[in-house]
Amino acid sequence: MEHVSFYPLLIVLALAFVVPLLLSRQQRLSVPAVVGEIVAGILIGRSGLNLIPQDTYLSIFSDLGFVFLMFLAGLELDFRLLTGGGSGRGRRVSSPLVLGSGSFLLTMLLSLGLAVLLVSWGMARSPWIMALVLGTTSLGVVLPVLREKGMSSRPYGQVLLVGALVADFATVVLVSVYAIVQASGLSRGILSFLVIAGLLLVAYVLITRRRVPRQGRFFGAISEAAGHLGVRGAFALALLFVALAQNLGVEVILGAFLAGALLSLLRPEEGWSLHRDLEVLGYGFLIPIFFVMVGVEFDLTSLINSPQALALVPVLLIGAYLVKLVPSLLFLLAVDWRRAIGGGFLLSSRLSLIIAVSAIGRQWGAITPATDSAIVLVAVVTCTLSPMLFSLLVPGDASEVDRIVVLGSGREARKTARRLLDRGENVVVLTASDDEAAELRKRGLEVIVTDPTSAAAQREARVPEARAVVAMLEDVERNTQAVESVCSNWPEVSVFAMALDDASAHRYEDCGARVIDYDLSPFWILETLLQRPSIFDLVVRGEGPDSTHEVAEVRLTNHSLVGRELRQLNLPRGALVMAIRRGRDFVIPRGPTRLQHGDVLTLAGNREAVEEFGALARG
Repeated sequence: MEHVSFYPLLIVLALAFVVPLLLSRQQRLSVPAVVGEIVAGILIGRSGLNLIPQDTYLSIFSDLGFVFLMFLAGLELDFRLLTGGGSGRGRRVSSPLVLGSGSFLLTMLLSLGLAVLLVSWGMARSPWIMALVLGTTSLGVVLPVLREKGMSSRPYGQVLLVGALVADFATVVLVSVYAIVQASGLSRGILSFLVIAGLLLVAYVLITRRRVPRQGRFFGAISEAAGHLGVRGAFALALLFVALAQNLGVEVILGAFLAGALLSLLRPEEGWSLHRDLEVLGYGFLIPIFFVMVGVEFDLTSLINSPQALALVPVLLIGAYLVKLVPSLLFLLAVDWRRAIGGGFLLSSRLSLIIAVSAIGRQWGAITPATDSAIVLVAVVTCTLSPMLFSLLVPGDASEVDRIVVLGSGREARKTARRLLDRGENVVVLTASDDEAAELRKRGLEVIVTDPTSAAAQREARVPEARAVVAMLEDVERNTQAVESVCSNWPEVSVFAMALDDASAHRYEDCGARVIDYDLSPFWILETLLQRPSIFDLVVRGEGPDSTHEVAEVRLTNHSLVGRELRQLNLPRGALVMAIRRGRDFVIPRGPTRLQHGDVLTLAGNREAVEEFGALARG
């Protein structure tokens, strides 16, 4: 191997290590690591110091990084979002699927219109490829930002995720069809695409026919097998689809993307470490090489020497935001204007896919080298600027969106709101009574004096982003109006309604609310006391000042614990994790369960042990 030089690879990997390390110390900038890798590549590449010569092995690693990036993009797809999370009520006008898909369709129409204008002005060659360039979104930027803010499992976050998911999937499919048609003609191109999509469907059907419980055990066994068998199998699956795509004349990005999507469909809900292992291989080694090489191959000279390409940069940048911000007005059906526009800015983030689409367009002569450099520059700017603009418009952390809204006044409503506040919940009360509001504010509660039955007032209280709504108006008819307003306008929100008679209880249940029957509460307490005295004592009597036991909820914000399995935590002796609330879902804690940022852990046990672990979880 004397003829092989490892110096180019060493330089690239050194940058891939140093750049994220430096950026992590500049928290005010909030620059994604991939942007730093591209910029570093520009500095050492053909437009800078020219330290990286043409190297076959480095090109192979870069191509593998690109393939693995598309594979992981497919693996990131959460198909539960496309089915409304299994809820029949989610298929309405304000559901994430409808809003996200509608936003993308409008984006593509605007992108095509702008692309036609660019072609007529002589600034582009193909309206189709330029429309795909403008219509892309980077799920790899959108998802981490939403996770960091604790919004990824909230209705608002799901709208943005579905928008990014649909944009990713549809763009990969459309650009692949474009490349097939360019290479083989329309009829053969469509046939090739249908073949590979059909094979994906057949594989999914065959494997899932006996899905439960064998599939979960199978994938769990592979994940834990010696020799990282799961990683080997996943890598083989990705290359199988890539090779198949090549033989059928389909773009390799579609093969890799569909392989990841297939694996995403088959993975179990819990206890699966393979995804994390694949991310370590991809983001730890192969993918940084690809992004650094994008910068290395960036042709600044051709961009500077082309007045047309230079003029294209601001036009593309303005168009890139315009085609996302206008469709984001659809989000006003579910959220306020700040979150709607903020979502439009976040969806304007573009990175890997826009680079992929540009590369394919360059391959087929639809994009010049100078235009390709302009597009890469736009990608760097948008994925750096967009998260910052989103944070300015949608500030706050996970606790700000994880609120409980209490509708109504009266003795029971006051007690409920105060109790929730004492538990550390973020509570806001909607009441029409000024006297009631003054009393509640003295107790430290946030109060909005308004009509609790009004949809406009509920939107002002950010009901669409609430974890739960508790309707406790003393007037039965007004309470029913309030419940029906929330259920019809925001069907994804969990609603709990106080029922004073059977008729109202049935109406609440019909629209999907959970009924609170105060007449039955004493009987439930008595039943719990008789059948489960130890649990009752722990929850009810364990809260006194002299008790040595504690039940507490704590939000996980310690990044060192994120991604770790429960069995790896080494809990203090005497503390137990009883439940995990993840967004709207409750996760039953098991040994292999991996923790996520923003998880709310229900802890029980010895007071000192619970407090110790609570402090650790908060970091």
